[in-house]
This record gives sequence, C-alpha cells and structure tokens, in this order.
Amino acid sequence: MRPERGFLVLSAALCALAPLSIDLGLPALGPLTRALGVAPARGGLTLAVFMAGFALTPLVFGTLSDRRGRRGPLLAGLVLYSLGGLVCTLAGSFDALLVGRLLQGMGAGAGPTLAMAATRDRLHDAALKRRLSALTACLNLAPVIAPSLGTALLALGGWRAPYATLAAAGLLLLAACMAGFAETHRVADRPHLRTDLAELIRAPRSLAMIGVYAASAASMFAWVTLSPLVLMERLHVAPPLYAALFALAACGIVTGAVLSPRLAARIGTHRLLAAALALSIAAPLLAAALLVLAPDWRTLMPTMIAATFAYGLIAPTAAHAALDPLPRIAGTASAVMNAAQVATMAAASALASWAFTLADLFALPVAMIVFALLSAAIVLFQPAGGRAD
Repeated sequence: MRPERGFLVLSAALCALAPLSIDLGLPALGPLTRALGVAPARGGLTLAVFMAGFALTPLVFGTLSDRRGRRGPLLAGLVLYSLGGLVCTLAGSFDALLVGRLLQGMGAGAGPTLAMAATRDRLHDAALKRRLSALTACLNLAPVIAPSLGTALLALGGWRAPYATLAAAGLLLLAACMAGFAETHRVADRPHLRTDLAELIRAPRSLAMIGVYAASAASMFAWVTLSPLVLMERLHVAPPLYAALFALAACGIVTGAVLSPRLAARIGTHRLLAAALALSIAAPLLAAALLVLAPDWRTLMPTMIAATFAYGLIAPTAAHAALDPLPRIAGTASAVMNAAQVATMAAASALASWAFTLADLFALPVAMIVFALLSAAIVLFQPAGGRAD
C-alpha cells in the first residue's frame, strides 16, 4: 500500500473510532444491564461516561501534540483506549464497566483530534479539503454499519463481544500506528499552551468556522436523538425500516462530503457554505410544514436526507477553513473544534429531549432549525477578515 493511501486508511480508522465505540454497543445495553443486575435505565450511563471522557481529552492531546509531536500522544491515547476496552470486556460489575467506558472515551479523544491535525501537517489548500471530505465520509459510514455489526456480535458472544471487538480494534490500530504512523509535526520552539490559544483567538476566521462546525453537528445530533422517538413512537415505523431509514440519512452525509470539494472548486467555498447553510435551514422548515399537513415518514424523510446532505457539505468545508490557516497549532485548533463539537452535541441532545416533552414530533425540526440558524448567524456576523475564501 502506498504511504499516502496507508495514512488515509489510518486517519479514517482513527476518526471512526468514537462513533463505532458508541454505536457498536447499543444492541447490548439491555442484555448487559440484566447480566450485571442493574435497572435498564442505567444502561444509558455507558454512553454518558464515554462521551464525558471523549469531551475531556481532545484539548490535552491536541495541545500536547503541538509541543511534542503527534505520534507520542496518539499512541498514548490508543493504549488508554485499548485498556478501557479490556476493562469493559472483563468487567464483573456495572461500576467496573463504567470505568472501562470512561477510559475508552478518554483514549478515543486522541483519534479524530490528532488524525485531523496530522492531515493538516501533510496537506493544505485543495488537497486538505479533499482529504477532510474523505474523512467526513468515512466517519459517517461508521453509524451505518455499527448497529448491525453489534447485533451480530451480541448473537455470537453475548454482551461482552462488542466490547472485546472494540478492545481488539484498539490494539490492532495501536500496532498499525506504531508501524505506519510517522511523525508529521516536529517543533523546535516548544510553544506554550497560552501562546497557542492566543494565536487561535487572533484567528477570527478559524474561530468562526469552529463554531459553524460545532453548531451544524449539533443540528445533526438533534436528528440522532429524536429520530427513534419521532419515527418509531409517533410515526409507527418498524425497527428494521427505522434502521434502513437511519442508514439512508447517513448516506446523505457521505454524499455531501464526497461532493463538497468538487462543488467548492466550481462555485467557491463561500458560496458553497452559504448554499449549504440555507439548505440546512430550509429542510427542517419544510419538514415542520409537512408534519402539520401530513405527518408521515414518507414526507419527513426526504427533508431529513436533504438536511444530512447539507451537513455533509458543511462539515469538511468548515473544518478546512478552520485548520488550513493554522499549521503551527493545528493540534490545538483541532482539539478545540472537537471539544466544541462534543459540547454542542450534548446541548442539542438535552434541548431536543426537553423540546419533545413540549412539542412532541415537532421538536425534531425545531431543534434542528435552532442550531442551523446559529451556524448561519456565526457566518453572517463573524468579524471582518473572517470570511471564508
């Protein structure tokens, strides 16, 4: 395998580590709570503690990588992730399982942060845009295959099998990175964290695009949070059909990510971002109108696929605009971007869940519109000099 292609495969696997770790274990939540003797409602804590760990460590790994290089922090994160997977696999109590999930989340925080930073080290301009689009596509393929794979593993080996698979994947990825992940960022001046953050603060375009990246991800997470309630509970979609519709929506993201660099080259980054943001607002607005006129999954899904397609256009475009101007502190910028994404996704989940108690199925388009409008507002009111090219 050519070095550049091998680096792409490793980067894609690192970016997919977190979504796989979340979705692969979902089918096992019921069996593991029964096996470990806890209430079914506590199964959700395995996701909460993973996300907590995942939110905490990107800033640590990212800023450390700017001062010490990418390779060392990445390997440390993969060791931590693999250790967490082993703890989960061997857990004899629910508390031990939660400790393992926390370690997994903390280790997984190194993956997308350092993969994107290393990608910026190696590429820039149009080449960077194409590579970030490919990583976005790979990242969003993970939720398509993970639930089905998790169900198969559950049938083969019980609730421990998904966690054993994640531990094995972590060890395999650790070995692959030790063999094939060369250092991409060597620094002579060993900059301090305050210097890095000050440089980021003085980059209004990058800060604005980090905000767009995070807010648009929050709009998508509102869909992730409420889609089972809206489709299965209110629109009476059967579970197999729901899985197919969810996968179809994820394919909308992949399609948008694949087309993003080509469209940017043809019409320009600023026009592409403006059009994608407009679509991300218009699609849930149309969804709300259609739910009033004819509440049916057949009318809802085309608008949701349009919204996910818009996100596929936005995410790599915003990530490129955020990272490309900051080669020296790409680790810190990537870390802030990923931490902001996790924070807004948590806010979106909380807002969407609360809105569902008030507005029922209309909570889905409303929550998506709120964060889509926030993304558009950031672009419209970013400081002078912050406009994307």
